[in-house]
Amino acid sequence: MQEKLITPQAAADIVPLVQIKQQCRADADIVDDDALLTSYTLAAVEAAQHKLGRPILLQVWEREFDDPSLQLCLRQDVTAVARVTAITKSAEIDLAPEDWRLAKGYRLCALHGWPHGTVSVRVRFTCGAWADAGSVPEPIKLWIMQRVATAYASREALADSGRLAELPRDFVDGLLDPYRSWR
Repeated sequence: MQEKLITPQAAADIVPLVQIKQQCRADADIVDDDALLTSYTLAAVEAAQHKLGRPILLQVWEREFDDPSLQLCLRQDVTAVARVTAITKSAEIDLAPEDWRLAKGYRLCALHGWPHGTVSVRVRFTCGAWADAGSVPEPIKLWIMQRVATAYASREALADSGRLAELPRDFVDGLLDPYRSWR
C-alpha cells in the first residue's frame, strides 16, 4: 500500500500565532522567534493527530492498494471520495459511484467486485475530523498550545538519567482523550 498527501491542512490555522505567543509569554511585536514557534506548532499538530488517530482538519489523500480486497480501509473521518480507479495491466478504469460504497466512514467496499484483471486500486479521498479551525474543540487547541509552550521553554528533550524520555502523561494529554479514534 502506498499513500500520498495531496492537499495538506492549514495546520497553523488551528491555533493562530498570536495565541501561541500569548501561551509562550512571548512579546507579540517581536518576530525573531515566529519561524521557530510556527515549526513547533506544526510539530504539535502532527503529534496531536498521531495521538488522536485522525486528521484534525480536512486533507486530501491518495492511497493505492497493491492487493485489493473487497473492502479497503481508508483513513478515519472520510468526508468524500473523489475517485476510485481500478488498475489492470493494460488500463486504468475509473469506477462509477454506484460500483462502490463507503462503510463505517472509512471502508471502501466494491459492490460487484473489481473489474477483471485488477492488480491495484487507487482511491483519492478527503478526510478530517473538523471542517475548519473554528470548529476544532478548545481542549485540542489547548493541548497544542501546551506542547508548543513546553518545547519553546525547554528547547531540549526531557532528560532522565542522561537518556531522552517522552514527556509524562498528564492533564494536558487527557484533553485529547474524548476526541480519539479507537478504531
